[in-house]
Formats: sequence, structure tokens, C-alpha cells
Amino acid sequence: MPSLLNRIAKYTSEREFDLVRDVLSKDIRNLDRAALRKRIPTLRRHSDKARERAIAEARKGQSGELSKRKAEIFRDALRRCERRLLEIEVKEARELHREAARKALAKKKSAKTSKSRPGSRTTSKGMAAKPRSKSVKRLTAGREKGHVLATQRRGQAKRDSR
Repeated sequence: MPSLLNRIAKYTSEREFDLVRDVLSKDIRNLDRAALRKRIPTLRRHSDKARERAIAEARKGQSGELSKRKAEIFRDALRRCERRLLEIEVKEARELHREAARKALAKKKSAKTSKSRPGSRTTSKGMAAKPRSKSVKRLTAGREKGHVLATQRRGQAKRDSR
């Protein structure tokens, strides 16, 4: 038994020790979700009880050292249980999400392969080039030069006004 558990055994009763032994050792990995959920309220109750006892002893002028240590032991055990329960729930949620993503991807792939792609605009023409339906406005050399210069002027004006 590790030294930590030996110290805990000194401060707790046999029943309390059995409650925290698995939680404070590596055996917490063996506990399932239901066992952790069952243990959390019990640990919380013991922690609150020990804390209240320590406060009452402090009011009476006693040190309350034993009750403080017990409260600390139960608080640590409670934190570990809650953390482990959260890890289990996150892992399960992640697996559910992955499974849903896999199903959605499979559905998307099956939907893609079942339908044929629509033909392009030149399919019916035997891949011949299709003429434009709208004419393109062509710039002459002089107009193009003026257009470029005007564009440069407007850009320079924007930069100057910064």
C-alpha cells in the first residue's frame, strides 16, 4: 500500500477508507460511469460533514486538525471522481460525434455516386465550341491607354487621402 494510503488510513475509519481507496489510487480507471455517479454524492456528503465538524471544533477553541484533514481527503477524492466522470462522458460524446460524422459521410458519398453528373454546355454539340451569346465590349488601343491611366490616377488619389 502506498504511503499516501497509509496516511489516509490513519485519519479515516475503515468504512471511509474503503470509500476513498479506489478513487485515490490508480484503480479509479477500473470504475465505470455508474459507480462514479454513485460515489460522488457520498463523497460530497462526507466532505461537507468533516468541514462542518472542523468549523465547529474551531469555534470551541480546538484545533480541528483531524476533521480538516478528513475534509481535504474527501475533497481530493471528490475532485478525482468528478474529473474521471467528465473524461468518460467526453470520450463517449466524442465517439457518438464520430459515429454520426461517419454516417453522414457515408450518406453523402452514396448520394453522390447514385446520381449522374449533369452534362456541360457543350455536351449536346459533340464537344464543339459554343459561341458567346453576349458580345464583349472591346477597347481600342487609345481608349485602353486612357482607361489604365485613369485607374492609376484614382488609385493614387485613394492612397494620398489616407
